[in-house]
Amino acid sequence: MNNEINQNANAPGFQVTNDMIRNSKTLTCECGGMLFKEALFFKILSPLISPSGKEEIAPMQVFVCENCGKVPSVFDKLEMVPNELKAKKPAWTK
Repeated sequence: MNNEINQNANAPGFQVTNDMIRNSKTLTCECGGMLFKEALFFKILSPLISPSGKEEIAPMQVFVCENCGKVPSVFDKLEMVPNELKAKKPAWTK
C-alpha cells in the first residue's frame, strides 16, 4: 500500500492538501529539534578521482538541526557526513 501512495503522489494532477500536511508526521532530529537550516561542508577530492585530474573541493549541502547543530541521520542516507557532524541520540534514551 505504501508504494501505491508514492506512485499516486507522482501522478499528474495529484495535489497535496492542507489536511494531508496537517496529518503527516513532523520530521525531528535525534535531539528532538524540529527546525533546520541549510549548511555546507566540503570534501577534498584527490587528483586520482577528480574529473579534472587535479585536487578539487566539492561542496556538500546538508540540513543542520537548529537545536543541537548536528545533521540528523534522516539527511545522511548515503553516509557522507563526517561523524563529528552527525546527530546522536541522547544517552538517556538508550
